[in-house]
Amino acid sequence: MNDSAVQRAVNALSEGKIILYPTDTVWGIGCDATSPGAVNRIFEIKRRPAHKSLVILIAGEQMYGEYAGKIPSFIRESSHEERPTSFIVEGFKGLAPGVYAPGGTVAVRIPRFPTLQEVIRRFGKPIVSTSANISGGKTPVVWEEIPIYIRNSVDRIIHLPGFKPALRPSRIIKILPGGKREVIRE
Repeated sequence: MNDSAVQRAVNALSEGKIILYPTDTVWGIGCDATSPGAVNRIFEIKRRPAHKSLVILIAGEQMYGEYAGKIPSFIRESSHEERPTSFIVEGFKGLAPGVYAPGGTVAVRIPRFPTLQEVIRRFGKPIVSTSANISGGKTPVVWEEIPIYIRNSVDRIIHLPGFKPALRPSRIIKILPGGKREVIRE
């Protein structure tokens, strides 16, 4: 693992910076999910409507517990599945207002990418994960697809070693009352 790339990402997040980084799915932009100022900048950079919430990434079960209580087993197990999956859940506390959807739900994922997990673990808080495009634009799978505008708008570009794009964004599943699941994006 390239420790210097991980530490650069952690330092940037700790300073409230916006990073451009590879996720476990595609290239994304992100920030400290607890910082209202940083989250607002993500919306500005992406030209994203304020009513559209953002996905957050967490390091695992312990971090989930710090922000939302006991982790449901299907979320814990999802980090081992072939297709990365984000879950829309209730009960998260302490995040920036822009992260929450109307009704107070949050989209959360445990990334499969070990280097990214290490960044989040060392940072110690959830981070925002949204595709590195202008809202509604093509999702960038490889570096060359990231718009120059996005590259120039972020504070730090972090190349994490070992990134293998999933070639599409994560699946999104909403958890309904009673534990039923609704697929929002396949």
